[in-house]
Amino acid sequence: MQFRNNFINLCKKEDVILDDLAIILNVSKEDILSWEEGEEIPSIHTMQEIARLFNVTVDDLVNVTIPIKSADISIVKRKTKVFSTLLGTAVFTIFLSIGIFLTLTRRLPNYNGIATIILISGILIGIFSIIIPTLNFESYCKKNYIIFKPTKEEVKISKDTFIIKLLIGIITITIGIIQFIIIFINFNNIYTYSLAIMLAMIGLGIGIIIEGGIMMSMYTAPDEVFKI
Repeated sequence: MQFRNNFINLCKKEDVILDDLAIILNVSKEDILSWEEGEEIPSIHTMQEIARLFNVTVDDLVNVTIPIKSADISIVKRKTKVFSTLLGTAVFTIFLSIGIFLTLTRRLPNYNGIATIILISGILIGIFSIIIPTLNFESYCKKNYIIFKPTKEEVKISKDTFIIKLLIGIITITIGIIQFIIIFINFNNIYTYSLAIMLAMIGLGIGIIIEGGIMMSMYTAPDEVFKI
């Protein structure tokens, strides 16, 4: 299993093409695929050829973890923070645009066109704020072999921070819902404004929870999550 992981990592690191590797090692593509799947291991002679090709030793191949590229953990933390913040902001943007749309269409029918543009723009911005950061973060992880072993103190702090953000998120959502109920019961003629506020606060609350959850997962997720 250690050979399989190292072989895959070395091929990624050197951007080796399967066909070229098969020719260099004088083996079939099926042989190489079986190594990558962990179903078989190469002969000792082929193992020596692989070691020479990647400038490592046979012992390294079978006994040592060979990373693709060691990532600066401070960069990983920063990228995770940006990633989680953008996702949280995307959720808030989508909910806010829906709230504004509902308010304008119900209170100011003449602004239906503007309301529609705001809704579509908000949803598109939200979607792209989810897709692009996700793809960038995934791409970064695939190009870097990330091993992050946080201390017990870091894990505790991450959990405590998440609990605080979870409570803030729940409180924000609850306030949004309560104010809508109060306005709807007592001032039914202007409840659409409170509807926009409620949706914005729900989006903000969910965004805060998402951001906190992603940051906590960095410290509490199994090691395999960061071994791409």
